[in-house]
Order: sequence, then structure tokens, then C-alpha cells
Amino acid sequence: MKRALIWFSINNPRLTILICLFVTLVFLAVLPSIKTDTDPVKMLNTDNPAVVLYNQMKADFRYNDVIVLGIKQKQGKSLFTVDALSRIHELTNDIIQIQPPQQKDGLWHSLLQTLQWYKSLKPDEAEAKRLIVVEDIISPSTVDNILLNSKGELSVRPLMKVPPVNEHQAQQLLTSIHNNRILKGKLASDDGSLIGVFIPLEKGMKPHSYYIGEKIKALANIHLGEGETYYLAGLPIAETTFGFEMFVQMGIYAPLAGLVIFILMYLFFGNVKLVLGPMFLAMMTVIWAMGGLIYSGNTVHIMSSMIPIFLMPVALLDSIHIISHLHDKIDSAGIKEETIWQVIQALFNPMLFTSITTMVGFISLAVTGIQPVEVFGITIACGVFVAWFLSMTFMPAYIMLLDFETLKASKQRFEITGSVVVFFRELAINSPWRVIVFCLIAGIISLIGVNRIVVNDNPVRWFKADHPLREADSVMNNQLAGTYMTNLIIELPIKKEMDSTLPDATEAEAFEENLFDIDDEQHLTPDLRNGGIIRYIESVQAYLLSINDSNGQQIVGAATSIVDILSKVGNVAFNDPSIPLERDKIAQYMFLYESGDIKRGKDLWKFITHDYQKAQIWLQLKNGDNKTMDLLMNHLDAYIAKKENTLPGVTLSNGDFQPVKLSWTGLTHINNVWQDEMVRGMGYALLGSFVVVFIMMSFLFRSPLWGAISMLPLSMSITFIYGLIGWGGKFYDMPIAVLSSLALGLSIDFAIHFNQSFKEIISKTGDIKAAFWQVFAEPSRAIWRNVLVLTVGFTPLFLASLVPYVTVGAFFFLIMIVSGAASLILLPSLIYILRKWLPGVREFMV
Repeated sequence: MKRALIWFSINNPRLTILICLFVTLVFLAVLPSIKTDTDPVKMLNTDNPAVVLYNQMKADFRYNDVIVLGIKQKQGKSLFTVDALSRIHELTNDIIQIQPPQQKDGLWHSLLQTLQWYKSLKPDEAEAKRLIVVEDIISPSTVDNILLNSKGELSVRPLMKVPPVNEHQAQQLLTSIHNNRILKGKLASDDGSLIGVFIPLEKGMKPHSYYIGEKIKALANIHLGEGETYYLAGLPIAETTFGFEMFVQMGIYAPLAGLVIFILMYLFFGNVKLVLGPMFLAMMTVIWAMGGLIYSGNTVHIMSSMIPIFLMPVALLDSIHIISHLHDKIDSAGIKEETIWQVIQALFNPMLFTSITTMVGFISLAVTGIQPVEVFGITIACGVFVAWFLSMTFMPAYIMLLDFETLKASKQRFEITGSVVVFFRELAINSPWRVIVFCLIAGIISLIGVNRIVVNDNPVRWFKADHPLREADSVMNNQLAGTYMTNLIIELPIKKEMDSTLPDATEAEAFEENLFDIDDEQHLTPDLRNGGIIRYIESVQAYLLSINDSNGQQIVGAATSIVDILSKVGNVAFNDPSIPLERDKIAQYMFLYESGDIKRGKDLWKFITHDYQKAQIWLQLKNGDNKTMDLLMNHLDAYIAKKENTLPGVTLSNGDFQPVKLSWTGLTHINNVWQDEMVRGMGYALLGSFVVVFIMMSFLFRSPLWGAISMLPLSMSITFIYGLIGWGGKFYDMPIAVLSSLALGLSIDFAIHFNQSFKEIISKTGDIKAAFWQVFAEPSRAIWRNVLVLTVGFTPLFLASLVPYVTVGAFFFLIMIVSGAASLILLPSLIYILRKWLPGVREFMV
């Protein structure tokens, strides 16, 4: 393998470089067709029970993802005036007219699509005729109100079909909202200074949320008056905005990371020509990896957007070792080909094993069960392999095109890392036991911190505090019911012998079927039109509204269900808001609503299905954190566990009692599910890769003891960083979870090079003290250079506007510093203390 790769490159440098450039152009050609996707539903497999239930719920209740537009009067004045409501009415009408974006066309786009193995543009997206479910928009102009008409008949009509003509009518609209339990707190704030417009998206149109949001902003700027502002909120807008901004961040900070690394390597080697080789190699690695990701049909998620920044410094590690070792041969060099061969073949095994172990660390992410994390791990692993392959081919070819004078000229700044390495050497050799004791104490404190870690995430928190989405989240969740949607499904797990609607029935036919269902024999079939069940839904809904978080803040701002419709119908039609208990009365109330609704009861079926086997409580949460959703679910579990709150049900014809089934779903719940799976998956991945790497280390060094001490620096690093997260109160989210695999994959690199170099040196010198002095010369300086390249390569992320990027940059900086220092302090201390038992060292002890 060595000769096939290295000698071919050395003997054919120009051909090798041309081949590499050609492959790079092939991968570069597909980059313009990159697509982003931050939908948490896509984080899970399609057969995941939570995803299946979520999709089924959306089909059963015609439920749609929602963008929330907030319109606010800055001075706190009421928006319920003739002028303001007229403009909001016009704004709503214009939002209804938003058209889908034009699909890209042309030869170049067709070529890019043809190149892809998988067409990521779905047919239903390409052929969509509209983006918004127009008839389901909730705004003062479109929302239904239940009232009695002039004939005394129940009527379901828009709250504000036309704008008011005088201020009294405008004020009456606010009063109507306050008096309607279905609308109160959802459509407008108590003082009327904030109005919410809920914009549901057509199926499959969620990826266009950012586009829709930009269109809404443009329309709002046209229609809103002086002293009025707008906000956009909701998980769809947060997720797609992040997708857009992460694409921009990737385009800014990946090149910036490359520039910073270039400057640092110039300081190391002092020669532009020499430094350009590794930089070209790093850029090719990034292009090959990202091109492969796109060719395979995968979209770019939050983690895969960081691939260029991760690969840029990682791809340089082998090149730095090659250049560093090359300097030892320059003065005594004879034939250039032979010199390059000696350097690379000496490094071949360590670089191969460090690359394999790094790949193992990342490939371990493939067992997490979270598709974006799997794609990230596999792509990084492939990138590491590409970097190693190019280090064995492109680098020797590139060096062959340089003359010896260029290589010698770079030695003038070669000792830049010497003082730090000398400090590590003195500390390890002179105070090994102190180092061990310090590490033990730090480890114990870190483990305590690990137990304090709180798992939590919220897509809105991916933005910094001063971002417009964070401001919108704060304002709208304080003054309205909430912008985080979740759903509680109530279901009878039995199937009626005959559904009230045929699968191919039209809405009108379904409506007619329900008209005559009141006295039909189908009533003998158990369903949710049961007084006990309806009353239980009411009690659960009231309980959920009463739950507060640890700060005493209400979690659920509003809850809407069939109970609210029944209560409103009773209040309007009979001046009695109480919930009916008799089956016939419940059916009559539903019939009254259907018959009075110009949409033939369409809104009714958003809360109970046509066959009356499923119902839902639509919850609006004021906070989208995972821990908030967990608290809500735990409280409900505790509520149901009480004897007096036992689940109701129906008695079947055979006498068996069938209780209802309660299930959580919705986007906020989906976030919880993939967060839990991510934590569990990351734990399995870390444990599995840890075992595999330990076996590989034991095999490489032919000793389990050597394998064990090789693992200690990275173990120390991971424990320390996660302990720091726990003590610092930082939430454990997906970016932080992935850092454990990064640390494992890269930290072991330092241990392999140090231990391998030490064993080779002591086998030649036979003197442990001399071996320590020599290993802390060029080998340790090369290791510390790699540490600095990795850490400095991530510093541009400190300036990013997206919190996950800042988090990854900061913690990866710490991980590399700690693991690098641990490798150069803890490893030699352990080797010195265990010198009498370590194979390859004990033989030289007197």
C-alpha cells in the first residue's frame, strides 16, 4: 500500500496533482445544488412511532405547521381601531395571495440535477400550487365566531368579514374575542396592542417557511402604520431561518477558518509555498466531502453545515507531521525522492492508525438512529479518509515540485512552539505523581459536574438573544397564548364496523352523512360522544392550563378542543356554557355547529374525527424547551395515576371495558423525542467507539496496558469538558453531544503519535531519560502544532451569530487544548510511573 500510493505520487507528481484537481472539479460542480433542512421531524427515521403518530395526527385532524405573525402597537395602544384593523385586513388578504417561488430552470440546473444519484426535489414540492392553507388562516378577518343571526339561528361566520366602519364596532371586536373561550388570548392580547395572525402551511411546504416569512415581512412593511411593528415566530420559521443563516455562516466562517490556519502555519514554517500545499489539501478534502454528501442526495442539517469547519483543521494534521519530520532530513538529505519516501513511510503507520481511530470516532455516530447526525458522522469519517489519502498522494507530489532551498528556508521559524513543550516536559518528568493526583481530583470534580448536566434544546435558542426571532418569541409568548404548538390525542383503540364517511367521500357528502347520524343505529357503536369522556377531556384540559414551571410561570397559554366548541354552542344557543353529558345532546350541539357553519363544520373535524374515535386538545405553549415539555408530560402522567383521575372509556358489546388512550404529538413533542434518542444514541456511540479504539490501541502497541494509558488523556478531556458543561449550567444539546465523538476521534491522535515516537526512540537509545528528552523535541512540537491548528481553526466560530456554532467553537477549543496538554503531561507521567511494567520500556530498566 505504501509503495502503490507514495511511490506513484513521487514519480508522477504532476499527473497526481492533475488527477486530484480533476476529481475536485467534479465534486465542486455539484455544490450549487446544496439544500438545507432543519426540520426536527427529519431528525428521526420515518418509521419512528413519534413520526408515524405525528403524520397520522396531521392527516386525521387536517393539522398544519403554523407560522405566527404578530402585529404590535409600540406604545401599547389598542390596534382595534378602524384604521389599524383595515390595514390588518388588507395585509391578511395579501398574505393569502403569496405564490410559491419559481422553480429553477435552465441547462446548468438540469445538469446538476442529472448528476445527483437522488433527486432531492420532491414532485409534490415542485408541483405545488399554493403555500398556505388559505381557509384555515386565523386572523380577525378570517377566524370563525359563533353567534345567533337575526332569525335566531346559530351561525358560524368570520369575526371580521369586512373592516369596521366606526370605532365602536372596532372595540366590539376586541370584546367579542375576550368573550369567546376559543379565541381569548390567542388572537389578541388583553389590551388589544398585539394581534396574532396564524398562518398554516400546506403539506410539504414547511421548507418554504423562510421564503414565506420574507414575503410577509415585505407586505408588513407596506401595510403597517406609524408606531406599529411586526414579529414572526413559530418553530417552522425558526427552523428554516436557521437553515438559511447557517448556509451563510458556512460560507463565511469556513474560508475564515482557512485564513486563520494559513496565518498560523506561516508562523510555524515561514514559507508561503510550503504552507500552500497543506491548505490546498484541506480545501480539496472539504470539497470532496461536501460534494459527496450532495451527490448522495442528502440535505444539509445543523451539524452537517459544520463539516467544512471541522474538516479544514483536521485535514491538516498529517501534513503538519510530514513537514515537521521532513525538516529533520533536510540538512542530510541526498536524493529528494528517497528523502520524501523515508519521511512518509516512517509516519505511515501512525498516520494510518490515527486516521482510522478518528474515523471510528465519527462512524460511531451512525448508530445514533438520528439521520442528520449519522450523515454528519459518516461524512466526516469519509473526509478524514480523503485527508489521509491526499496526504499519501497529493502531499508527496506537491513537495516533489518544491526545491530543497524552499524547504530549508522554512526552518527559521520552526522553534515557535518549543517553550511550551519544554514546560510540559519539566512538569511531567519532575512531578509525575503531582500530575496524577491533580488529574484524579479534577476527574472527581468533573464527574460531579457531569451528573448536573440538564438535557434541553429549543430551536429558537439557536439564535443569539438580540436576534429578531428571539425578540419575537419573548414578546408574543408573553402577550399571547403561545407560539409553540403541541397536541394531546384522545383515542378509543377500537374500530367501528362502519365509518361515518367513506374514504372517497366529498366534504359535502360527509356532512350529509353526519346530518342523519343522530338517530342512526351506528350510535350503538362506542365512540367519543360520551358524557364521561367529554367531561374527562374538559378536566384534563383545565389541569394542563393550571401547570406552572419552576419559576411559577404558566406553561400552557391556551388549550382548544371539542369541549370549547360544545361550550360556546351551548352558551350562544341556550345561554348555558356547561358541557352536555347526554350523548344525544352532545350530538345535537355538534349538529348545530355543522349546520350553522358555512364551511360545513370543517373546523369541528380539527378537534374530533368524522368517526368520533379520535379527538385532540390543541395546546399552545409559552416555552418550547425540552424540559418544559417533559414537565408537562410528567405532570399529566401523575394526574392520570391518581385514582380519582383514572382514564374513562366505553363498554363494548361483549362487556369488556375499553379505556381511552392518551398520546402526545406535535412539533414541540417531536423535539423531545429526537433529543432523547440523541442522548441515548450518543451514549451508545461513545461507549462502542471507546471500546473499539481501546482494542485498536492495544493491537497497535501490542499491549492492553499501553492501550489503557493511551485512552486516559482523551477520557480525562471528555470528562473535564462535560463536567464544565454541568457546572456552568450549559444545556446539553445536539452540538455538545457530538463533541464527545470529536474529542475521542481527535484526542487519540496525539496519544498515538506520542507513544509511538517514545517507543521508537527508547528502542534506539535504551535510556528512558534520553528518550523523554528526544520525544519532547520534534515529535511533541509537531503534536502541539496540531493542537494549535485545531484550536485556532475553530476560533472564527466565536464570532458566529448562531449559538450552536459559538458553542461548538468554544467547547472544541477547550477540548483540544485540554486533550493536547493531557497527552503531553499525563502520558509521560504515566509512562514514567509505569515504566517497570510497560512492554518496550521495562526491558531497559536496570
